[in-house]
Amino acid sequence: MASTLDIRRWTPAQIAALVFGAWWTLNGILALTASDSSLSALGVHGKVDAFGIPIAVNGWHAAFHLSTGLTGLAVCVNVRASRVFAFAAGSLYLIVAGSGFITTSAALAVIYVDTLGSIIHVVEGLTMLAAGAAATGIKNT
Repeated sequence: MASTLDIRRWTPAQIAALVFGAWWTLNGILALTASDSSLSALGVHGKVDAFGIPIAVNGWHAAFHLSTGLTGLAVCVNVRASRVFAFAAGSLYLIVAGSGFITTSAALAVIYVDTLGSIIHVVEGLTMLAAGAAATGIKNT
């Protein structure tokens, strides 16, 4: 039996869980440390410059990315858990994006987000759903 750490044998969902898990965890940390947002002031709205582009964030936004990121990192070594995570995270990110487009400032009434953030969430959500779909039917060998 191959090691679960042999990434050459991983499914698309496992790779997506690892890559997006790391990406979202980094985003959550940066949102907490590089802006005037913090978990102690969850409703405080701030901006983080990402490559010179200001991105809207707050403590809830940081907590959202940290929770999904750390979960992705935790499940990436398991085929079934990664597939479930890919579908769940993809759906959740699309819901947050849709809510962000509708409210234009606070997805799900608490996550401070701008239009660019909502577009990014759509891309992330669709990518995760595609990874989950690509991994459907693949057996853990």
